[in-house]
Amino acid sequence: MKILVATQTKGGLDDTVSPVFGRAPTFTIVNVENGEIKGTEVNRNPAVAAFMGAGIQAAQLAINKGVDIAVAGEFGPNATMVFMQAGVRLISGYIGLKVRDIVKMFSGKEKFKPFVEQEKIFLEARKNFIENQLHWIKERLKQLEKEG
Repeated sequence: MKILVATQTKGGLDDTVSPVFGRAPTFTIVNVENGEIKGTEVNRNPAVAAFMGAGIQAAQLAINKGVDIAVAGEFGPNATMVFMQAGVRLISGYIGLKVRDIVKMFSGKEKFKPFVEQEKIFLEARKNFIENQLHWIKERLKQLEKEG
């Protein structure tokens, strides 16, 4: 299993989780087998200074690296959609925790049990956001039809 953690500084097991994904300076990818760390790779985020589309570009890098799980403080809607389409599990909200502690959390026998509720909350919030956007679009289309 490969776990990607968006990291705040130079990356590595002692770096901490970035509050953002798309513009995190580095990504630490940890390869875990049977609960043990088998390798670590640090990648600079090529999209950190992108004019637009940083989340999509960063998500594509992660997918190309074959990650199974991505961890960051927060994921934008575009990165979220890219990850969902690729089947990558997203874990958010662990800002400031060390990468090694995140890896321990997600590599044990009960690795996802405590996080199911958090993921439900995250997905419900994302669903509500999308539904609100859709409602706004429908209302705006109605206004435009009346105007023109």
